[in-house]
Amino acid sequence: MNTSSLLALVIIHLFVQNGSCAYFPPIDATWQKQAETVVGSDKIGSPQGIFIDRDNTLYIADVYNYRIVKLEYGSTNVSVVLDGLDYPTDLVIDKKGTMFVAEKESLTRWPKGFHNRTILARAEWLLSVAIDPRQEHLYITDYFSNYVKKYIANGEAEQNGTVVVPNAISPWSVAINGIDTVFAASYYGSVREWKRNESGEGKVVIDQLGEPRGISLDCFGTLYIANCGGNSVVRVLAGSKTATVIAAGNGIGDAPDQLYNPADAAFDSYGNLYVSDYGNGRVQRFRINQKTLSQ
Repeated sequence: MNTSSLLALVIIHLFVQNGSCAYFPPIDATWQKQAETVVGSDKIGSPQGIFIDRDNTLYIADVYNYRIVKLEYGSTNVSVVLDGLDYPTDLVIDKKGTMFVAEKESLTRWPKGFHNRTILARAEWLLSVAIDPRQEHLYITDYFSNYVKKYIANGEAEQNGTVVVPNAISPWSVAINGIDTVFAASYYGSVREWKRNESGEGKVVIDQLGEPRGISLDCFGTLYIANCGGNSVVRVLAGSKTATVIAAGNGIGDAPDQLYNPADAAFDSYGNLYVSDYGNGRVQRFRINQKTLSQ
């Protein structure tokens, strides 16, 4: 590996969001057009939220198989981490190894080793969970109740929580930055932001999307969105009103350059893009172009 490649990897590692080991590539990165399947429909049924930890282990919320599974980097063996869950839709893991799972009607906490389940909160239909950069609070979206709430990550069971966005419109997913600005993706095609203690319908960051699902945010305010209805993953630079397709976007299908209702996206520490390809029952990996790392 040459010096510039090593520098690029260091940059990627510095883009740690939410203290939860999420990595992000340079904002001008590009990816190969043809993806490879890392977990196929023979091993999972309906992948939704995904998470990649410090070791590049991929965790998948396999919603209609009621479980969380994992795939270690470089392996082809998928193993079950948690089973018998209630429609798990999303997850996040903190730096201590504690997993937080968004199940249909509850937010649950599983300490490292994933035993001793604690129900932190109840919801009507919980679709997404995020953790703040200080790892103090969890943020969840309740789709039917149209709000975003926050909870104390290491707090007691059955918390009431605090409503931080009371007027979200069918919120599907949530992200949070270092100054407690909340970003929520609406089923109806937009991503909005609410600064701390701000109410109302929020500021439109980007709209005219096709049912945006999983969203993530890097340290510079770049949004990455699993654009479900557009069958693509898009990138929105801070301050921009334009969504740029960075993966797929070639119509519905199961070809290597296609997706079918993507539900979430995440990056490993090399900058490779993983997509939860919900409609095809698989997880795809789009490798980062090496010219990105050599510039």
